[in-house]
Amino acid sequence: MNDASFTLIPQHFGSLVYDHAGCRYAAFDQAATTLLTSSIHTPIEQAVSTIFSGDKCRAALLFAQAYREQGYFNADGIFLGRDYSAGNLRRSHHGCIIKL
Repeated sequence: MNDASFTLIPQHFGSLVYDHAGCRYAAFDQAATTLLTSSIHTPIEQAVSTIFSGDKCRAALLFAQAYREQGYFNADGIFLGRDYSAGNLRRSHHGCIIKL
C-alpha cells in the first residue's frame, strides 16, 4: 500500500490525476495512464520496459523521470496514487465523484 498522494480517475481520453498536496489536476493520455496504473505495484522503469520498446521506451523513461522529479513516484519507482476505476466511484447528489 502506498501513501496515495495522488488519485487517478479514469477518463475517456486516459485519466485525470488529482494532486492532494497541490490541489490540482493533471490530464494524461491512454499510454501515460497505462504506465501510471502499472506502476502502482511495479516500479515505473520495469513497467516501461514491459510495455514499450525502442523510441517509445526512451520517451516513456523521460516521462517517468519528469514525473518522478515532481513527486509522483517514491524512491522505488512506485506511483504514489490510488486508481479509482469506474467500479470504485459513484456520483454524490451534488455531482461530485466519491469513493465507495
